[in-house]
Amino acid sequence: MKMTNLLPISLTKGLVICSCLPQSICSATVLTKSANGLPSAAMINAVFSNLAGIVLSPMLILWYLGVSAHVDEKTIVPMLLLKVALPFTAGQLVHYLLSGVVISAYDHPLKVIQEGAMVFIIFATFSQLFAKGTGTTLLDVALMVVFQSVIMMVTMLWCWLTLKMLFPNEAKFHATGLFLSVSKTMPLGIPLINALYKDHPHLALYTLPLLVWYPLTIVMGILIAPKVSEYVRHTEQKIREEEEEKRHAEMMDYHQAL
Repeated sequence: MKMTNLLPISLTKGLVICSCLPQSICSATVLTKSANGLPSAAMINAVFSNLAGIVLSPMLILWYLGVSAHVDEKTIVPMLLLKVALPFTAGQLVHYLLSGVVISAYDHPLKVIQEGAMVFIIFATFSQLFAKGTGTTLLDVALMVVFQSVIMMVTMLWCWLTLKMLFPNEAKFHATGLFLSVSKTMPLGIPLINALYKDHPHLALYTLPLLVWYPLTIVMGILIAPKVSEYVRHTEQKIREEEEEKRHAEMMDYHQAL
């Protein structure tokens, strides 16, 4: 981990943990829709990522960082089932059963509760971080935010260029992949990290990168979504005009041949 010379080792490990987490269902779908992408594809991809992440994310985290003395190998699976798999499955089941009239009727209150819960989690983690005196300064946190911003922009640029090369005429693919490439789930990530590192003294530091990354992706998405949406509309309009010109030229050639 080369960044440990600049960041505390615990924050660096937190960045690794954040990179192993699955995508966010809600924010990825909303940002994709606002950018005129493919929200249904984004939702399917994010749901599959969350289902696979219940198993793959802990395996990747423990593989990259190893099993420390604060991690009880015997309780990892039961804790993941209790704190991650069971709540996620129950939430998806309730959403499926109540989708439609019930959720539509209480859409605004439910969103307020969701946003309030996330703000409370961020506040509680920051409070725990500085109350325990982990040795991390505000400068370390600010430096981590800079690192995450650079990583996010590089990842989005790489994904954008790759998709444009592979699917040059599919502008909606470009918009969808752009936001999915950097999306990370906080509702699933927080309990997963707590299940793995419940009694770890640096639990707050392991959680902090995710708490910064999640709102950072939303802010970044809000800033660039209008421009991406305009790009999608302009590209599709250009493709339609080219196809129309091609059909017109074919008709002219046909009539001349007659």
